[in-house]
Amino acid sequence: MIKKIGLFIVLLGLTSFTAAKEVTIGDVTINLPLQEGFVELPETHFYTEFMQDFTPQTNELLVIQAPKDELTQTLEMKAEQFSKSIVFQTFKGTKYRQVSKAEFGQIKDFMKQNFEQISETLRQRINNEMDASSSKVSNKYDVDVALSITDMVPLEIFAETENHYGSTYLMKSSVAVDGEAADNDNILMAINVMLVKGKIIYLYVYSADENEESHQQLVNLAKLTAGRVKESNKN
Repeated sequence: MIKKIGLFIVLLGLTSFTAAKEVTIGDVTINLPLQEGFVELPETHFYTEFMQDFTPQTNELLVIQAPKDELTQTLEMKAEQFSKSIVFQTFKGTKYRQVSKAEFGQIKDFMKQNFEQISETLRQRINNEMDASSSKVSNKYDVDVALSITDMVPLEIFAETENHYGSTYLMKSSVAVDGEAADNDNILMAINVMLVKGKIIYLYVYSADENEESHQQLVNLAKLTAGRVKESNKN
């Protein structure tokens, strides 16, 4: 999936990037630090628009970060994929109310207890969102896109603190563009749920590589990003 998205970016051409870090959720301002070597994509960037179309209706897309050098290479058509990307979302249901630590603890406990079962629920939800959005994306960009997650393998729970839960999954995806035979890509994904200033923040980190070293790098990047978010939003 990331490979195909990378291909779409060349259609946009050179554009400006922003280092803006602050987002407003309800009446709260939250700082989402830019990771070293990454750039924040503006709302008008193709990749941001594409990810917006595949954001669950229950969530709101906040910020996307991608490696700066890889974006440049992609725009110059020297590369066709991102090695990693970072996506921040929030849960709309708590946008205008505060989430207590006790409530967040219940969310965290549920995700931990259902770590393996959640993988199938996530796969079905992602595919439902893809089915609902594929036509929209195809019409908007005149590209026939078909995406599906064929399997979602739970890997590990790597973070469990008072305000952070993190786990990793291996997504096996099937991608077809303009009727071409579907490619099968394996994508590593770290799902982080954070409580920041009383708001739910979803932090997704993706990797196009699936080996053990890449998995550890993914976990390290997720921990680093979550840690910087925490430090940047101390009361």
